[in-house]
Amino acid sequence: MLFTKTVKKNVTMEQRDLIKDQIEQLGKVLGKILSGFLGLKSSGETSVGIEISNEQLKNELDIDLSQLLELDKYDLKKYLTSRKLSAEHIEILSKYLEEIGLRKLTENKIEADKYLSKTLILLELVDEISKEMSFERINRKSRIENALQHGA
Repeated sequence: MLFTKTVKKNVTMEQRDLIKDQIEQLGKVLGKILSGFLGLKSSGETSVGIEISNEQLKNELDIDLSQLLELDKYDLKKYLTSRKLSAEHIEILSKYLEEIGLRKLTENKIEADKYLSKTLILLELVDEISKEMSFERINRKSRIENALQHGA
C-alpha cells in the first residue's frame, strides 16, 4: 500500500513538472512571437509583422486572434485558460494587441478601438488571475484609455 502511494505521488510530481515545462515553453513561444513582431515593426514592416505573428499564434499556440477579438470577457477567460495561458502569458498577449491597436489608430480608428478595448479586458483578466495589481498595468490601462478617448 505504501509503495502504491509513493508511485502515485511520484507520478503526480512528474505530471506537475511536465505541466510546468509546457507553461514555460508557452511563455517562450509568446515572447518570441512578440519579439519578432517588434523587430519587424521597428524596421517599418508592421503589416508583415502582424501577419506573421498572427499565423504563429494560430499555428503554434492555437490562438486565433480574430476569434479572440470577438469574445466577451467571460468567454475570453475560458478561451485563454483552456490554452493554459497564465497571467504572465496573457500580459504578453496584451502587449501584442496594444501595439497593433496603437499602430491602427492612424489607419482605422474602429479597428484600433477593437484591439485597444480587448487589451484593457486582457489586463483586467491579468489582475483577476494573478490576484495582484501592478503600477505598470495601471499606467498601461490609463494610456490605453487615453488613446481610446483621444486617438493618440
